[in-house]
Amino acid sequence: MPGSGLVNPTPNFQSRPTDVRALTDTKAGAVYSMIGFLLSVVGGYMFSYTGVLFGGYSCSGGTCSVPSVAAGLVAGLFVVVLVGLIFAILAVLKFRSAFQALVPVDYRFRSPASLSILVVIGAILLLLGLGLLLAGAVGVLGSCGSNYNYTNCYNQVTSSAGLWIGGIAAAGLGGLIAFIGEILVLIGIWRLGTRYNESMLKIGAIFVIIPFLDIVAPFLIYFGASQALKALDQTGGMVGAGMSPFSPPPPPPGAG
Repeated sequence: MPGSGLVNPTPNFQSRPTDVRALTDTKAGAVYSMIGFLLSVVGGYMFSYTGVLFGGYSCSGGTCSVPSVAAGLVAGLFVVVLVGLIFAILAVLKFRSAFQALVPVDYRFRSPASLSILVVIGAILLLLGLGLLLAGAVGVLGSCGSNYNYTNCYNQVTSSAGLWIGGIAAAGLGGLIAFIGEILVLIGIWRLGTRYNESMLKIGAIFVIIPFLDIVAPFLIYFGASQALKALDQTGGMVGAGMSPFSPPPPPPGAG
């Protein structure tokens, strides 16, 4: 209604192209999220395995010994985290594109479309923080490898402390900003579920920020968006809460 701020809060025939685009972008965002999750599993395994290797670190007779494979795993872990963050950013950008597409027809998506970019900013800061932490770790590995002097190892650890402090600060700030942006993504996906009367989208939105349950969130979002698109293809529209299905515009006056 005019002045309500909700230009067209339920789908109709005229908004169908916009709805198809929004749901298609939502599906793409869910796929990117699935890939990012897979990479996070690989990264978690590498992180735990690297920790086991560091457990073999030992000093004796003024020299320190660290398994040489640990340095390679640290570099590999950074690459996995980097690629995972790239896919996470792509997922958010796709969700944001879906929200932006709907803003002209549904004012409820304005805030998610504007503020979901915080996830990207937070991810960049998080990546910077991890880079600083891993740079410090690589420096320590280089100075504390097999048969290196204990004093040199100690000095390198001391000099790397600044990198680690900066890395922790950047990663913490990035994580906070990304969490706020993720809340806005959650709200946007929930409103997609409201607009299309699709419960799987709403459940997926809630699961986004719940540990362990966030594993299935991308799948629920993907199948929820697929169901909404299927309804568009099969019926030319769908039933919203308390609303009638989509219907084509009436013929002009005087038409046979």
